[in-house]
Amino acid sequence: MTNHITLRDGRTLAFNTYGDPNGTPVIFSHGFSDSHVIRQPDDSLTASLGVRWIAADEPGVGGSSPKKDRRMVDWGADMEDCAEN
Repeated sequence: MTNHITLRDGRTLAFNTYGDPNGTPVIFSHGFSDSHVIRQPDDSLTASLGVRWIAADEPGVGGSSPKKDRRMVDWGADMEDCAEN
């Protein structure tokens, strides 16, 4: 199931999580133009490792809102918001 959060700047971020919901967050950053569904990790494997695997859509891809004049370095702030939720 795809999750959505509202980022600090009001945009929407779409993502899925796998593994241990209380585990160490690990951000999966897919390649350009792919979405968070490109990789479906083995949920039992990530849980056994104590990992909370987070796969998010980049701005303007899949279910995430676009960001005008987006730069690659902007992705870090989006992922901070996601990891904190």
